[in-house]
Amino acid sequence: MSGIERPACDLVRRALGSVVASETFARSERLRSFLSYIVENELSGKATQLKGYSIGIDVFGRAPGFDAGNDPLVRVQAGKLRKLLDQYYESEGAGDRLRIRVPLGSYVPEYSFLDAAPEDAASPAQARPARHKPRRQRSWLPAPVSSPLALFSLLPLFFLVPSLYPGPLDAAIDRAQLALVMQARSTSHAEALPRLHILQCWPAGGACAAFAQEIARSAGYHRTVRLSETPQTGEAPQLAYAIRVENRPDGNGVYARLIHEQTGATIYARHFSAAQLASESGIAFEAVAFAARALSAQGPLYRHALRNGMASSAMECLARSEQGAFHPGEAACPARKPALAEAAAVNQASLMQ
Repeated sequence: MSGIERPACDLVRRALGSVVASETFARSERLRSFLSYIVENELSGKATQLKGYSIGIDVFGRAPGFDAGNDPLVRVQAGKLRKLLDQYYESEGAGDRLRIRVPLGSYVPEYSFLDAAPEDAASPAQARPARHKPRRQRSWLPAPVSSPLALFSLLPLFFLVPSLYPGPLDAAIDRAQLALVMQARSTSHAEALPRLHILQCWPAGGACAAFAQEIARSAGYHRTVRLSETPQTGEAPQLAYAIRVENRPDGNGVYARLIHEQTGATIYARHFSAAQLASESGIAFEAVAFAARALSAQGPLYRHALRNGMASSAMECLARSEQGAFHPGEAACPARKPALAEAAAVNQASLMQ
C-alpha cells in the first residue's frame, strides 16, 4: 500500500473474515488456513518470517528440515490462493472495500482499498449499505445461548467478524437460538457426534496452557461434538478429532490446530500472537472465537466429515439446521421432528415480538 496509510488491524481481520467465510473458499480448507496464517503473521509484525519453509511446516504439516526449494507444495498452493482471491473479489467480494492480495514472488499479504465512485465519495454514509452485494449468509455459531454465561460467550464473535452477520444483532441471535434448539436435542444421539479431545500444552503454565484451558471450556458449550477428557488410545475412529495448542519455538505466540486423529491431517489452524493472549480477557476472547469457528456445524470439522463421507445423519441434520434449512418431513432427520417443531415455535414467537 505505497503512499497509503496501512489499514487498522481490525479492518484487515474483518476483511479476512469475509474471505474465509465465503462460498468461494468454502471447499478450500488448506487455502483458508494458508490465508489466515500469512495475514495474522503480517499483522503481528512477523512478515519477514513468512517463508516457504515456515509455511510448509506450520500450515501444511511438512516435517522439520524439509527442502522448501525442491518441494513445490507451498508455491503451488500460493498460486491457487491468488487465483481464488481473484475469483472471490470478482464475485462475492465485488463490493468489499478492503482487498487482500498475495503478490507474486512473496508470501507477505498486501492490502488496498477499492476506490469509491465520485458520487459515493460525496455521500459516504448513504453509500455504505450498497457497498456489499447480497450474499448467502453463512453461520459460524458460538456456544449455546441458553444461559447468561453462554450468551456472554456469543458476543465476542459478533465483534470479531461482524461481516458474517449482516443482519441486525437481535435477528442474528434469534437465528442462533433457532439452530441451537436443534443442537440441544442432539444429546441423546451423542455417539453419532464427533469425539473431540483438547491436547494441553506441555510444559504446563503460561499463556499457552491458559489458552488451551479456555478453548476446552468454550468447546464444552458446543453440542456439535462430544468432548473427551482422555486422549484416544489405539486406532482412532473416523470421527475422532483433537485441538492441539502449542507454543511457537521462538516464543512469539501459540498455534491452535484442529486435527483429524485417524489421518493426522490439520483441518484448521490459527496463529495467536503474544499480544493477543497478553490478558485474561484476550485469551477468553480468542478461545471463544476459535471454538465457534472450528466447531460450528458449518465449520471446518463438520465440512471435513461431510466431504469425506464420515458424517452421521445427526451431523447432517445439525448442519442443515444451522443453515436454516428446516424440513420436518425429511427422512434423514426423523428423530428431530419434536426439535423442529420447537424450533419453529421459537422462530414464530420471535417474529411476533
